[in-house]
Amino acid sequence: MESSSSTSPSPIEVNPAPKRPGRGHFPCLHPTCPRILTSPYTRSVHMSTHLLPRVRKEFICTFDGCAEAFTRRHDRARHEVALHGKECAHTCERCRRFFSSERMLERHACRGRRRDVGM
Repeated sequence: MESSSSTSPSPIEVNPAPKRPGRGHFPCLHPTCPRILTSPYTRSVHMSTHLLPRVRKEFICTFDGCAEAFTRRHDRARHEVALHGKECAHTCERCRRFFSSERMLERHACRGRRRDVGM
């Protein structure tokens, strides 16, 4: 039988070192959150989940019967394309990636891989 003094992680060691080299070097700064993020940007977006009061989700899905709501317009658009099959006006012909504007589509540096989505 093991003694009660077995080695267990200290409560201070909430954010362990990442297991994959080159990824996950940005631990959440909230004292009780174990998340490790892949970039400073994703960490800053994630940190907003810890703020009080909660950010209002004002971008509601436009499809009847769907009650999903999002804090960012882009997240709603991604949801509607992926789950409801919404056609997007700004889609790359080569890789099928969609964009929120013509300008962003023009800036897109396509490597030419075609993603067969729903074909």
